[in-house]
Amino acid sequence: MTEALALSVVLPVHDEGEILARSVEALDAGCASLVDGHEILLMENGSRDDTLAVARRLAERPRVRVFTNARASYGQAMRAGLFLSRAARCAVLNVDLWDLGFLREALARLDHVDVVVGSKRHSDARDERPASRRLVTELFNRWLEAAFAHPGTDTHGMKAFRRAALVPLAARCETRDLLFDTELLLRAVRAGCTFEELPVHVREVRPPRSSPFARVGPALREMAVLRRAMHRLDSPADDVGARVEAAVGAWSTVTAS
Repeated sequence: MTEALALSVVLPVHDEGEILARSVEALDAGCASLVDGHEILLMENGSRDDTLAVARRLAERPRVRVFTNARASYGQAMRAGLFLSRAARCAVLNVDLWDLGFLREALARLDHVDVVVGSKRHSDARDERPASRRLVTELFNRWLEAAFAHPGTDTHGMKAFRRAALVPLAARCETRDLLFDTELLLRAVRAGCTFEELPVHVREVRPPRSSPFARVGPALREMAVLRRAMHRLDSPADDVGARVEAAVGAWSTVTAS
């Protein structure tokens, strides 16, 4: 790929073999219609199905890069993908949840702000997920508002940002799994990064693989880590470069089959 990159898209991928190929093919075509020069980073983490094999075939596409790690971790996948991305503007999407309209609008907003978040709780959003998932989202975000006075309405889901603003913050994050993106946004706000929220339409394209309540235990542990991490914001940071190198070093590049 010789042209300058206008957009990097990071996709954390875990057990998505059934929908991965068609989703990435559609996203690749969609990004090409929005910008001149993009890349899609598939961050395969700990899949137990044929996701890695599908991703290996997708690596034949000139704009797709694939990396793998044996440990299943959404947060680690997002973090490493951010470090490995090469464009000045980066988006993090889910294989089963992305919207070209959001990308188009977010890229325009990044001319003026550092971070754009797709919010399921925005007054104009449409959230068609099961009631149990909407409840978990509502309770979690109320906790964020109470614990950290976070001004946003959502921290999970689609987001886009100026890479230079977030890489140093991502290197300092202490959560590693479910709440990594939450900590990243909290740190961005505390650091003075500007952000906007866009309403999104959320509709699941496949049945949930687990109950949202199955994650309560791990989430509570990470919530404790998050509280401690945010109270240590003013402590001296470790070398950012060393943290980035360590995070990237845990991932292997996957070449086309």
